[in-house]
Amino acid sequence: NHATAAEWRYREASRLALQTRRKVLAAHALGRFGYFLIHWNRRQEAKEVLYESRRISSKSNPLAPYLLGVLERQDAGPDLERLKVAEELILNGGEQPSEDLEAERQKMVKVIHYWREAQTSSRNCFASADAAFVAICLIGHLFQR
Repeated sequence: NHATAAEWRYREASRLALQTRRKVLAAHALGRFGYFLIHWNRRQEAKEVLYESRRISSKSNPLAPYLLGVLERQDAGPDLERLKVAEELILNGGEQPSEDLEAERQKMVKVIHYWREAQTSSRNCFASADAAFVAICLIGHLFQR
């Protein structure tokens, strides 16, 4: 099984890096492992691995906080405080290690900024070209009154 072999390699890479006092390398290995766990639909394990990656090293480790932010944002539900914390992880995540991930992050950053601005005034709802965003925003403002 390719997934089992990959899982072993990432965990072993992190263990060996820690053993040789290479904390940043260990954190990077776990961050990338977390990425694959997300794609294998093992979200809870991914969160645990990503938190461990951040615990080991926050220095030069943009992937772990970004992916944690994405997972936490999806899990936040109606909890606005949890949502804002998750969004801050995304906003402060820094440039991602691949073009695809960075493009995804930039798109999320734009969406986060849109909703934060739209929250302040119904006029800001029209800043999006996405008709669904505009409709949801306007309806939200209508019910806030």
